[in-house]
Amino acid sequence: MIGINESFSKYSGLKVGTIIVVSQIIGGVLAGMGGAIECLGRYTTFRWIDLPGYGWTGVTVAILAKNNPIMVPFAALFIAYLNRGCELMSIYAGVPSEMIDIIQAIIFLFFAAEQFLSKYHQRLVVKEAKEEISKKAKSQMKGENA
Repeated sequence: MIGINESFSKYSGLKVGTIIVVSQIIGGVLAGMGGAIECLGRYTTFRWIDLPGYGWTGVTVAILAKNNPIMVPFAALFIAYLNRGCELMSIYAGVPSEMIDIIQAIIFLFFAAEQFLSKYHQRLVVKEAKEEISKKAKSQMKGENA
């Protein structure tokens, strides 16, 4: 309810800030437990060398999905496909295994540039609309004066 209409939640007497913080803590604890199970449960010991870089992959998936939960599985499958393809290219073609990191960085940069440029484009459209309105107002004023 809070994510849909925060002001209604406040009006109904819910402590919005507290609920948001508690839900973030619960999500962080669950994610941490999942990561601990993945790293420690699978291999019984933790080695710094074996960190798979899931955080960077998760950020890339979230950016690709544009924080849309419905698109997350598709973005995750796309990144998994890229990871597997890079592994196979590394084995069979001698391509460096770090190529997937470069591809993810390029995806990250393109989507970040899109966000930046969309804000710039919006400002440009608003500016052009204001100029067009002022031109129409001036032409109407000239028409009335004549």
